[in-house]
Amino acid sequence: REGEFLLCAGTVVTVSGPMLGLLPPLDCLEFQLVSEIAEMVRVPRKELDFSRGLVLEGEAFTAEGGGTVKRSRDHQNTHDGGCIFAWADLGHWIRWDVEVPETGTYTLTFVAATGEEQAIRSLTIDDTPVLGAALVTFTQTGGWGRSNPEEWQAFRPITAAGHPIVTELTKGKHSLSMANLLGQHLNIDVILLTLQP
Repeated sequence: REGEFLLCAGTVVTVSGPMLGLLPPLDCLEFQLVSEIAEMVRVPRKELDFSRGLVLEGEAFTAEGGGTVKRSRDHQNTHDGGCIFAWADLGHWIRWDVEVPETGTYTLTFVAATGEEQAIRSLTIDDTPVLGAALVTFTQTGGWGRSNPEEWQAFRPITAAGHPIVTELTKGKHSLSMANLLGQHLNIDVILLTLQP
């Protein structure tokens, strides 16, 4: 069987099947690294400058497929009073559209909450994987942000050298999409695209 699989560090791959003449029943087993999971650093929320960035409210997504998230106005301490939650279906993707007013280099910041040990998502802009951040992982924030405002944490993807990952955007309409790769729960408050000087 051909296909792509997400393998995390330490994953053991077992191949089994009938052994005719003690030869495994496969011609080839090949693994190729397609993308590494970008490291995410937590940023103090009080340092986020929403007036300087393009704000994509989690609940203002424009399309989804492979599942259905819920919108909430009941979770505490969200940026604009809302968020999405119950994003747990394997393969479920969500898209946000944004009008970029100025061509430039932008950093990405996500305000999210999860009770999972980790929640992995793919990340694309205009259907192209984000260079250096095609896969991102959100680590446990202590809960779902329903009643404890501290459970909403700001995450920023960084390079191996510790610098924020940036993406080049031209003036005009763009789309940012994320997909749930392992069926882990993640709540999204807001995504912030910040123009770099």
